This record gives sequence, C-alpha cells and structure tokens, in this order.
Amino acid sequence: MPTRVLSIFLLLFLLCASFSCTTGNDEPEPMKELIDLTGRWDVHTWESTTYDEKGGIESAFKSYGRPGDYYEFSADKSFQYHSEDLGVISGTYTYTKTSMTMTYQRGTFAGFHDITVFTPTQLELTSGKQQAGTRSNVQLLTLVKH
Repeated sequence: MPTRVLSIFLLLFLLCASFSCTTGNDEPEPMKELIDLTGRWDVHTWESTTYDEKGGIESAFKSYGRPGDYYEFSADKSFQYHSEDLGVISGTYTYTKTSMTMTYQRGTFAGFHDITVFTPTQLELTSGKQQAGTRSNVQLLTLVKH
C-alpha cells in the first residue's frame, strides 16, 4: 500500500507541476556554472504542501523514494522516469541555472520547476508558490545522484 501511495503522489506531482504557475520575488539564487545533469538521479523525497487563502497550511505530505524510483537523464535532453509501480515513462527536458522543464510522453505531462538546489550530488525542484489570498499548492521533489 505505501508503494502505491508514493506512486500515486508522484504522478500527482507530475500533473500538478504541469499546471503550476509561479509569481513572487523569492527567486532561487542562480548557480555559478551549469552542472551536468546526465546520469541516474534517485528520488529521495517528494513533499506536497497545500496552503489556504490566509497562508495557513491546509495539508502536508512527505514520502520517501524507493530503490526502483529514479530519473535517468541523457545528454540528448531525453529522460526516463523509472517507477516501481508505473514502469518507465520517457520524456524530454531542458534546464537552465534556475529552472527545468520536463515533458512526459505518456500522459502528456509537462512540468515547469524552479531549481532551488543543484549540486553535483543533489537536485531540488519546486513547483508552485504560496500565493496570498488564494489556495495554493507547493511541491518539492528532491533527487540525489546515484
């Protein structure tokens, strides 16, 4: 059951990420050089926080990746997301020092993510922003280099 829940939430992350919008002044600080993304990146954690109109936390969820849940990024800007429950989902990606866009071929998901941490061993992607006066959702996906 927990593995099925993780897969469902990761799929929801992909879906929500495709519809997220970003506004605000708290942009992530850019890295000095573009880090090579190619290779295997294991899913470490996935977090989702929903805020109410007043900025209070309505709900929060955190799950941990399993050994079979990972992304494999190639130099030709293609990737494969491997999931123990969903199988393999292919797609393409682009990234800069501050953002990443992933387009998934199965399910036609497209997600824009802010890069909040990008080191040779860790990548943190956020989707959505807390927005005053409206219900909003923020998701954080943390990947670690295999």
